[in-house]
Amino acid sequence: MVVYKNKDYLVSNFSIHQFGIFDEDRSLLHSRIEERLEMIIQNGLIDEVKGLLNKYKIPENHPIRKSVNYKQAISFLNKEYDSEEFFKRALYATRQLAKRQMTWLRSWDDLNVFNLKTSYKIEESIKRLLTSL
Repeated sequence: MVVYKNKDYLVSNFSIHQFGIFDEDRSLLHSRIEERLEMIIQNGLIDEVKGLLNKYKIPENHPIRKSVNYKQAISFLNKEYDSEEFFKRALYATRQLAKRQMTWLRSWDDLNVFNLKTSYKIEESIKRLLTSL
């Protein structure tokens, strides 16, 4: 796989189309994040983190110890706080990450932005794009 760091090279040699899906209803986004976090925890986040910590000698300064949800799970396993506090902190960190991701995506030039509730428009746009090739 070749990684191109020069955006000008990509733009001049390829037809680039960027799509972003945003929902202006923050409460819907927050609700979806909470549901997803609950699912991640139910599917074994704590056991996964415990297994990684037991299997590998992960240094204190390793990035995995700072990553969203892993950081909170490690603190929970270290008994720094209870399960309720773990969930609250993981939820807050995940919401902050989503906010940073949205800010980053919105800074892209030529980003085609769609609302989550109008997913059919995304499909139409991609179909138009493909038929024009």
